[in-house]
Amino acid sequence: MICDKVLLIDDEQDFTATLAERLKLRGYDVNVACSSEEALASIKEGIPNVIFMDLQIPGLSSTDLLLALQKATPNSRIIILTGNADEAIKKKALEQGAYDFILKPFKIKEIISKIVDACEGRHPTQTE
Repeated sequence: MICDKVLLIDDEQDFTATLAERLKLRGYDVNVACSSEEALASIKEGIPNVIFMDLQIPGLSSTDLLLALQKATPNSRIIILTGNADEAIKKKALEQGAYDFILKPFKIKEIISKIVDACEGRHPTQTE
């Protein structure tokens, strides 16, 4: 199975532009959304294999967006991408169905590793 479609959802445009460029250089087909509305519109154009989603973006609450994405893209792996290291927030996101969680700042190899693990069906707890 080809697993090269990635959606980045984050309102930090410089951050998403840089990350998207780095992923594209590695062969990934990347779409970027800066709000929940853009994210939901983007998935109508093509279902991503992996979605990286910040917890604080304009539009829907993170919980509502996570649920909407899960409903619209049940086979996509949704990975929370945030600068908030609060364990309660991480636990809540994972309980609500997020596949994994990664803290900013990170190295590109961490993102690539998360994509590979998600695409190969390895559960995050198996790789830690």
